[in-house]
Amino acid sequence: MSAIFFTKTLETMYEMRAEHREGGPTRELFCYLPSFPMDSAVSIGTMTAQRIRVRDCPAAREADFAVAMWSAALEPLYPQGAVLGVRRGRALHGEIGVFALGEASYVRRLYQARGLCRLDTINRSVSNVTVRAGDVLRCIGVVTGVLQADTGIELP
Repeated sequence: MSAIFFTKTLETMYEMRAEHREGGPTRELFCYLPSFPMDSAVSIGTMTAQRIRVRDCPAAREADFAVAMWSAALEPLYPQGAVLGVRRGRALHGEIGVFALGEASYVRRLYQARGLCRLDTINRSVSNVTVRAGDVLRCIGVVTGVLQADTGIELP
């Protein structure tokens, strides 16, 4: 799957509508998952998507799609395996987003200041990623928060 296809697929996620079922209001979203275990980055071409149902909350209402947090880069704020809501759009300095850098994707905090651009971690045991001149960095969306999935999400 190319980065363009991945981006185009994500653009359709906003069409998902809030739904109600027994137990209270829920919302159905596509959730992007890595196809195999990894540490900090995921190859965009290896991501799979499945529909999930999440409980209604502010983070879910703002989200256009979801991602399963595949790394420990943002622990303890967002633990590995957490389902994160993501709103399509560009991240600003200091915001946490889903980024494509070349063919790799990351969930990180954007640092842009003093002529530097980095994708920063919170967990000091995971390295930051420096964006170099000539690199193509795309922001797929901004994290809205942790979602509570009614459907089980299993990371490989």
